[in-house]
Amino acid sequence: MLSTRLCALPRGARILRLPLRPFSTSRARLNATPDWEELIGGRAGIERKRAAFVDKYREALETKARAEGITVEQLKERAALQAKAKEAARTAELQEPRVVRPAPSSEPAQKQPLERKSSDSPIKPLNDIMDLSKAVDLTTSALSQLWTTYHQTKGFLSAAVPLETYLRMLNSARKYPLFVLPLTKVAELPEGQESATEMHLLEWSVLPQPPSTTEPVPPPSTVLFTPLAEYKARQEYAQPYLILTHYTDLAASHNVILMRGEITPNVALNSTDAQVLAVRMQLFYNDSGKDGSIERQRRELLRSFHETPDQFDVEKLIKAGELTEVQ
Repeated sequence: MLSTRLCALPRGARILRLPLRPFSTSRARLNATPDWEELIGGRAGIERKRAAFVDKYREALETKARAEGITVEQLKERAALQAKAKEAARTAELQEPRVVRPAPSSEPAQKQPLERKSSDSPIKPLNDIMDLSKAVDLTTSALSQLWTTYHQTKGFLSAAVPLETYLRMLNSARKYPLFVLPLTKVAELPEGQESATEMHLLEWSVLPQPPSTTEPVPPPSTVLFTPLAEYKARQEYAQPYLILTHYTDLAASHNVILMRGEITPNVALNSTDAQVLAVRMQLFYNDSGKDGSIERQRRELLRSFHETPDQFDVEKLIKAGELTEVQ
């Protein structure tokens, strides 16, 4: 028999009464948002948030779209692309082995939007750099030599890119305008030198046709490179460290695209590292259609960065970006 006697409580003791909660017999809500998805993100979470935003602010979106001269669908696609890029950038930073933060500049960095949205071309016209009336009489070889020699004396990066190569890169850039590239940095420590990896975010922008051309040519473009840490901190106002400009004015007459690279003053990027970034960009975007293992891996990394950012593998990125094949 169990004893039914109650133990006497000490004088002055308080009794804590807790509310009783009956067990629920209702079915679980299938449309509830899991906590892990809110924390990690992902395509389903992005699409659900985007749909809720559209329903709530449809009229405001239509007004904004009209003001920018685009459709609501284009506005929604741009928002989805930015959300995926942020998610991919966050995933890449979480997987980053070690990051060397650039030393702060003695002069305050001027804020510049990473994405240029002007209706007019934001780049310096090619005719302001060279006399196009004389350039048309040069052979492709002479034009390329003149372009690279001139920019070497001015401290710019430069290259004469074959038209076929540029068209392949442009095709990839239209599908995958954002990507990250690794850059090995050497840190000076008391015990000696130590190398680490710094990730750079790149962004392609396709520009209006050059006004100087009378024949159909591909559109010019720019590629902006920004350290991932800088982009995470300032988003669209991040300071680009390197800007590559592709001039297409002479594509029809010479089958060549003139590339010019400018390093932003007072940033922690030297010409050698800038050249490495430019070459690595070409490795990933110049999809020649070859079916080798390294080519397939680079295509998959570009696709994964945009479509499945949670599966993006930084270690594979570092290996696929090695420059041994072009050295």
